[in-house]
Amino acid sequence: MTTKRLLYLTGPPGSGKSTLMAAVIETLGGVGKQETKPFAHCHLGGSTPGEELIVLGKYGGDEMFPGTDRLSMSVQPKVIEFLLGDDGPAYVAGEGDRLASALFFDRLSFEGVEVFHIAVMLDEATLARRREARGWEPNQAWLKGRHTKASKLAVRCDLQVSGLLLGTELQDMALNLAEMMVGCTPNPD
Repeated sequence: MTTKRLLYLTGPPGSGKSTLMAAVIETLGGVGKQETKPFAHCHLGGSTPGEELIVLGKYGGDEMFPGTDRLSMSVQPKVIEFLLGDDGPAYVAGEGDRLASALFFDRLSFEGVEVFHIAVMLDEATLARRREARGWEPNQAWLKGRHTKASKLAVRCDLQVSGLLLGTELQDMALNLAEMMVGCTPNPD
């Protein structure tokens, strides 16, 4: 049986998690079948039970906040049960605040899932410019809480990406993360 793997991106709001995950998804062939049960997720490849490749959350469209941020606040137990189930997917990717917690990562690791946690961190000036460009003005107390959580999680990460990734750098990082996720060079064909 294949060892299950989870690639998960964390970071403060506006750090580029969704942009990087979109590039990983594209590297792996793009979003396939969208599922809503037991929670929203997308198939990216693999049809043999135990060899599926999925991304957690909702992708596609022009959503400002895709991924796990569009899932229910109470989804974490369902995700854990799904991922650990005998018919659960072998390769899983996710990003965002909704599932990002030490408890989530530790539980999956304890159960034998290889967890690759990547923290995407940017300086405050860059984050502020990105929020302004989006026309997004979040509550400052909420934003401070998200920054604190992201910083605490970043201490435990496997890899920290510091700086905005664009163009070739973004594509190179997406390819590296896709390889990390599936354990080999993905074939986009």
